[in-house]
Amino acid sequence: KGRVSENDLRPPHTLLATVKHLLLRVLERRDVPKCEVFNFVSDRLRAVAQDLIIQGQPVLATIAIFQRILRFHLVAAYELRGETVQYFDARLNGERIQNCYAVLLALYERVRWSGVNMGTETDTNTAAHTGITTGAVPGAEVEDSCWTLCTSCLEEVQASALLQAESLSDAFQHYGHLPLELRSSSAVQESFQLCCSTVQLNYIRFFRLARRVTCPLLLYSLHRSSIVMRRHALKTMNSGFASANASVPLETVARWLGADSEACVLELCRSVGIEVQNGHACFRKGAFNAQSPVEHSPELSSSLLSDRHGDIRQVLLPSCCAQCPGPT
Repeated sequence: KGRVSENDLRPPHTLLATVKHLLLRVLERRDVPKCEVFNFVSDRLRAVAQDLIIQGQPVLATIAIFQRILRFHLVAAYELRGETVQYFDARLNGERIQNCYAVLLALYERVRWSGVNMGTETDTNTAAHTGITTGAVPGAEVEDSCWTLCTSCLEEVQASALLQAESLSDAFQHYGHLPLELRSSSAVQESFQLCCSTVQLNYIRFFRLARRVTCPLLLYSLHRSSIVMRRHALKTMNSGFASANASVPLETVARWLGADSEACVLELCRSVGIEVQNGHACFRKGAFNAQSPVEHSPELSSSLLSDRHGDIRQVLLPSCCAQCPGPT
């Protein structure tokens, strides 16, 4: 094959316009099943991500677009919770979330080590002199004149990425590696405390802290962590409160699990083999089925978010993005 003409490539502002159209227009479709809409948008965003990586687009442009792609996949994981793999592949969506985190964290490092202050809005002239805005595509320097690094988006992404730590040492390493300005932000502080509770398997503290979270993107990230914590919580309760003559009220179990409804907890307990009688959970040694997946009903999954996440459009494209680069 001959060399591809630069006129056949989609420049950064075109890719961003495509992402905005998908998130603000296509996702609003109500004449098509929700799963089909989300799967279509996911496929199109995958193509956008491939264009960014293969073409070697400018760093700040890639960050701005990948931040929006990450938001979509986190929202999709929540909105399509409970769907069968026939309609929504949660595992594949999770892989794409991890890929977005990997790309963004690597690019944040490139920006940071270029001498740009990661705690304030990136000055375009400073970024240009450091060389982080030079891409492999002809004309990229011209495109970069309008790209900036949004501090609010940076804080939210770093906060949600911190929740992915698999060990306490990973959590401390990630947190300690952040610039002081980011470590001081409320979103990162909330995330670090939640992350420590998660890796320490302290479900009481985890759900208590989760109720206080205010960062919208962090709330969607918590949906994934809460599934793991609830499984561990039930396993711990089944061992600690095992008794042939005693039981625990479902109301108490619901409070410990950060749930709003006893009916949701009832369904959750039965899915892992815990018997429920007269509104009480009867914990018995050997009753917990470790092989059974914890079934999360939509009502239980939404208990942490409740009405705090706000308009989904504001989560996908927050108000700060209006001042971010690219066409409106």
